Amino acid sequence: MEQKAEWLDRIAITCSMTLSLLTKKAEEQGIEVEEDRLMSEVCMGYLYLLSICDSTGALESYPEQSIGEVLNRTVH
Repeated sequence: MEQKAEWLDRIAITCSMTLSLLTKKAEEQGIEVEEDRLMSEVCMGYLYLLSICDSTGALESYPEQSIGEVLNRTVH
């Protein structure tokens, strides 16, 4: 499970950094490009899903399954 947790944390850090960069870009340019908005939504969606999984313990419940199997069952 530790490998999954580390992987999820690295993705969360990447999402947070991406959101910061996209926000800064939008502020500097005064507009938000459609592609940047979509990427922001993907990053926020991932962070939201991760927080739900953390708060419900969904990822700890299935340590023997791959992350894809866990998320598929959790989301659906």
